[in-house]
Amino acid sequence: MNPRNGFGFLLLGLVMLACPLAAPGYFPAPPWGGSDAQAMWLEGMGAIQIFFGGAIVLRHLAIPALRRWTSARRAASASPVFALSRLRGLTRV
Repeated sequence: MNPRNGFGFLLLGLVMLACPLAAPGYFPAPPWGGSDAQAMWLEGMGAIQIFFGGAIVLRHLAIPALRRWTSARRAASASPVFALSRLRGLTRV
């Protein structure tokens, strides 16, 4: 899986969560009370989709960015010019 898939899962999960809120007429409550099973299923699966999509995005984008940032901070304590060039993506010769 790649970050595009992760963002797709996030978007799909948000749509699934928003459906019962945006169109409550399509998800009527049963006559004996409680919530509609279709709405509950959409909300539950939407939350799962958001969780998996967020995990994929974190794994591919946020965690590597955090590692680069921490290594640049460690390098900054040794040599400020070198650390700034690493943050900008430049290499020093």
